[in-house]
Amino acid sequence: MKIALLISFCIYSAISIIAAKSRSRKITKVSIAAAASLLTAAWIFINELSGNGIDDSVLYHMHTGVSGAGISEFTWKIAPLVAYILATAAFSVYICRRQLISQRRSSTIFYLALAAITAANPLTRDIARLAASSFSGKDIENAAVSFIEPTGKIGKKKNLVVLYLESFEQTYYNEDVFPGLTPNLNSLRKRSLDFVNVDSRPGGTWTIAGMVSSLCGTPLSLNNDANGYGSIGRFMPKANCLTDILATNGYHLQFVGGATSEFAGKGQFLKDHGFHTIIDKSDFKNSDIAEKHFSSWGVHDDILLERMWQDFVQLSDAGSPFALVGLTLDTHHPSGHIANSCLDINYQGAGARKSLLDAVACSDRLVASFAEKVLSSPHMDNTVLAIVSDHVAMPNDVHEILSNHPRKNTVMIFDNQQQAQVVDAPASTLDTAATLLDLLHGGNAIAFSRSQLPGNTRQPSITYEGAADNHEAPSMRAVLNYSKSLWALGDINDGIRLASNKLHIGDQQYTPPAIFVSDPAGRITEVGTRGIHSDIEMKNQGDRITLVDRCVAFDIDQDPASWCIWSDTDGAPKAALLPEEEQINSLSGILAQAADSIPYSSLRKDFIIKSGFMEQDTVYGSVVNESIISTGREGIILYGPHQNLCAGEYTLHINGESSNAEGSWIDMVSEYGNKRYDQVSINDRISGEIAVARYFFETDVNLAEVRAYASPGAELKINNYQLLPTLNTMPVDEEIDFSSTGLAMSYISCGWKFDSTAGTRTNARNATIRFKTPEAPLTKSAVSLTMNSNQAASVQLESSMGTRTNVEVDGATTVIIPIPDDIGSATTGKPVSIDFHINNCAPQQCPEINLISAKIEENVS
Repeated sequence: MKIALLISFCIYSAISIIAAKSRSRKITKVSIAAAASLLTAAWIFINELSGNGIDDSVLYHMHTGVSGAGISEFTWKIAPLVAYILATAAFSVYICRRQLISQRRSSTIFYLALAAITAANPLTRDIARLAASSFSGKDIENAAVSFIEPTGKIGKKKNLVVLYLESFEQTYYNEDVFPGLTPNLNSLRKRSLDFVNVDSRPGGTWTIAGMVSSLCGTPLSLNNDANGYGSIGRFMPKANCLTDILATNGYHLQFVGGATSEFAGKGQFLKDHGFHTIIDKSDFKNSDIAEKHFSSWGVHDDILLERMWQDFVQLSDAGSPFALVGLTLDTHHPSGHIANSCLDINYQGAGARKSLLDAVACSDRLVASFAEKVLSSPHMDNTVLAIVSDHVAMPNDVHEILSNHPRKNTVMIFDNQQQAQVVDAPASTLDTAATLLDLLHGGNAIAFSRSQLPGNTRQPSITYEGAADNHEAPSMRAVLNYSKSLWALGDINDGIRLASNKLHIGDQQYTPPAIFVSDPAGRITEVGTRGIHSDIEMKNQGDRITLVDRCVAFDIDQDPASWCIWSDTDGAPKAALLPEEEQINSLSGILAQAADSIPYSSLRKDFIIKSGFMEQDTVYGSVVNESIISTGREGIILYGPHQNLCAGEYTLHINGESSNAEGSWIDMVSEYGNKRYDQVSINDRISGEIAVARYFFETDVNLAEVRAYASPGAELKINNYQLLPTLNTMPVDEEIDFSSTGLAMSYISCGWKFDSTAGTRTNARNATIRFKTPEAPLTKSAVSLTMNSNQAASVQLESSMGTRTNVEVDGATTVIIPIPDDIGSATTGKPVSIDFHINNCAPQQCPEINLISAKIEENVS
């Protein structure tokens, strides 16, 4: 990685020098070279983690996050990347300040060099590859022919034990490559059905994907329209997995894993596909197991496998059919982890000692011991034992050795009714599901999986690498695209139901807030799971938006805890309260009772309301019933959500319970903690509001987050919090001077910066001010705004009152915006927003608009 970064730095530095010799736009060209350099460095770093550049595993984790991962293991890889970023920035600044001799053809050489490097860049290759695998309706038609739904009946209800070995590929068994590394597992393989030619295919090359592939017979492929899978409630609801079939046939399904089940959506997958009991890192943490038995990922494999053996005995003795699935983790890349029971291992068969190979040798000892106990158990006659790898190894300490040999998965199956033999027919991990189903007399195919069990029921694999050369097998692109449809995002016309704080649409379930883009037929084509704060893209004419968010997004006077629905599916924006109900409500029925609302572009985004916490919302706390609970340890128990906020005045309310809270506090930070705002102490309180704080932001805030700190021994429970803007009433016939920061904070919002001499100013294309109208009715009223500009500017003013005004600003200019009679005659103050759109300018190149003063006037003719 370091060598690759050094080569990249030298190449792009040379291009930057060429750019610096240009006669025009020197800074722009150097910036382009720097940006290209940083993107290449990012690819090098990602490739070091994935082993395959930017592939489906990278995209998956971009969607689901990395909460629960052992990030600390990769610090030594992150450090060179940080150094590269700093060096690139420093060199770019340096080269821009140097006065180099201009050369007439430097621009031409720069663009040619940049084009050549871009064409040869592996990042370009990855983008092209991902684009080529994009969603295709024709692919679904082609793959549907090969997608098989099993009968769903189990003819022989044997118990099933599946043990996934983290990254444990066949190469480790090779005595010529790693002599003496796995003597125990090599011995076991001779007593098993040993499948030695099993590929990992796209959509199955990382842990959760490997589990989905081998249990469901379909690859894990995200519907790329959904840009935040953390809030999607059901994991591939249209997939009918082996585990679903077992559960339907009366099996008890139990999972035992050493890491957190929340990582990468694994827990959601297990819950949605038949598992009744899930044991993970949190259960081991709560069992008084010493810290020495944990790595940064979770509990070590010796503790895990002992628990799995105890569960096997207990479930077998109970007499009911069961499936027990386990997942090890000590052989995780890059260097593995050594369990305490293996501290005596010192493997040096590959030359210099490698920590990863010690971990492999340890797994050989521990897994073989577990397998021997199961195989010698009196319950084995009624048990099928499968020991499989989740995927082949990712880049690790011995990656250079592994990459010189065929990369095949571990799949060995033990069944007392099956004769031990080597099975070398080409297959993929997807075929494991049908093979296990076949052993249970449940059929020989499931989804894209085909049984590889020797005998009359075996079918040729249609998913091994090279299978698509057979005209009867679908392409892998077709298989991946078909699997995307199994996520079932839903149809907006299927109806909407809010129950137990979950949003139900068709087969899918979402945790609000959420935003949906639907095509003219109602099919949901895009999902944003951060509600109004989601980044969505209207791809086609006729697409419509349906938004479920806190009611304050539509009206600041509404209850912050309530959910409202906003939609423009009938051509006009409308909003309505969305109550919790048992029955499904059609969207058209909801909108028939809805009130007219403001356009989507004018909806509020300047708030943070958080409840229903998950593990990724805390560091030193724990989550119980969606509330964060302190554990007695000192540290941050609440952080996030890294959301952009507009400038202005805000009030933060933290609700929950607290005792012994002295020394505990809340605060706000932005830009990942680089900027800090006021700390406020947490008060002891049995129940209710345990802290409140006011904040004044003079400029827009990037990546704002709310934090709570627990002092040693503090007993804190955080149920929810609300950060809401404070809207002040704009006075009648009394001018507001925006050069006064106190007043400015009460009214300015997105896009402005405070300047004590010129008032608030913006050079962004869009900016907003917000205020309330007076409590008393107004007569023929209007908002008067005075502004100026450093150069002639065309500005469009669009208000939430339904008015739109175009004005040319050149020097001091006053604009009158009429207040409609229905708003002016209201006896209670109404929230108003006015959006400033500077026309015909590029980002960062707009004229500077200064907002000098504002007031409400009456009796305007």
